[in-house]
Amino acid sequence: MVSDVARLHAIYYEGGIYLDTDMELIKSLEPLLDYQAFGYIEAKRLLAISLFGAQPLHAWIGKVLSWYKTTPFRDCYGTIANTRIISRMTELHYHLHLAKVAEDGNNILQLNDNMCFLPRDYFWPKRDEQGQYIIGENTISIHHSTGLW
Repeated sequence: MVSDVARLHAIYYEGGIYLDTDMELIKSLEPLLDYQAFGYIEAKRLLAISLFGAQPLHAWIGKVLSWYKTTPFRDCYGTIANTRIISRMTELHYHLHLAKVAEDGNNILQLNDNMCFLPRDYFWPKRDEQGQYIIGENTISIHHSTGLW
């Protein structure tokens, strides 16, 4: 929870791009800088918090950060995944139903506030039968998540 607040605080007040340490960049993130904020859909109904970016004081990041600031730490520590928090706050703020968005395929979801969410394959490609990542035309990075945290 503390690391969630730290990354959101830094991006909200300073702007920039956050990447988990297990993200390997394959291509430049520069094209995403045309947006005021961006992220990606990690799984059905879940936005990732392993790679995202925003200009300073962006409303989306502010909305998520405000949840952390107003929710007592003891009430949620260890019980709610950060992907669920960012997803729920985004659904409420932008009146979305992320499960429906994920079912619509590999389209980039563009929202007001000049922001977008990209499909998973841009940042976390699938693996083949031998466990090798399938790098596609859209692949920008690889999330080498092992779930060991």
